[in-house]
Amino acid sequence: MTQASEKTGLIVGISALENYLHVSRPTIYKYLQMGMPGLFVSTGDGDGGRWHFHAVNVEAWFQNLTAQRMKNPEKLVEKEGLKKPVKERKRKKDVKKCK
Repeated sequence: MTQASEKTGLIVGISALENYLHVSRPTIYKYLQMGMPGLFVSTGDGDGGRWHFHAVNVEAWFQNLTAQRMKNPEKLVEKEGLKKPVKERKRKKDVKKCK
């Protein structure tokens, strides 16, 4: 497992972040669209650049995101089309009556 640099906590490159979080590249880009903190540093030679992340910031972002979403789970259910938590769903009684 690739870890952030122990000395600085820096994660350099999308591949390193994939390994750090154990998720796929498309998931990383989805997180970036959702506002995950990261910095793209261009090489300036038209050859692209490299993403830089700080482990503490990434972890804090996940903590804040999950805390916000759990404050109002009904809104999350509506927004993302998730099933309601089991305790709130209406259940059909499957109990057969014995004669």
